Amino acid sequence: MAQPSSQTPLLRREEVLAKGSACARLLESCGQVAVEHPRCWERIWATALRRRVESELHLASKEQMAVRRAALHRLLRDEHQQHQWELHRLGKAFYVERL
Repeated sequence: MAQPSSQTPLLRREEVLAKGSACARLLESCGQVAVEHPRCWERIWATALRRRVESELHLASKEQMAVRRAALHRLLRDEHQQHQWELHRLGKAFYVERL
């Protein structure tokens, strides 16, 4: 199973706030206050949310692939065992090389 992202939500929030404060400093350097520009904050939060969703989708697809792979392995193992059992019933067997 895939492990969740190593970053905690608190760290992600701190990163977003750091980017927000950088945006606020930029706006203040232009002589404007960040509170007057909610679009800046909306863009920062939208970017952070988009990155979070992308990472969650990436992890979900990796997890789904692992689950499908495990199910396929189990199916192949079960079919192999059933085939062995049917051959055994008929008095036949697989050749198994022993190491």
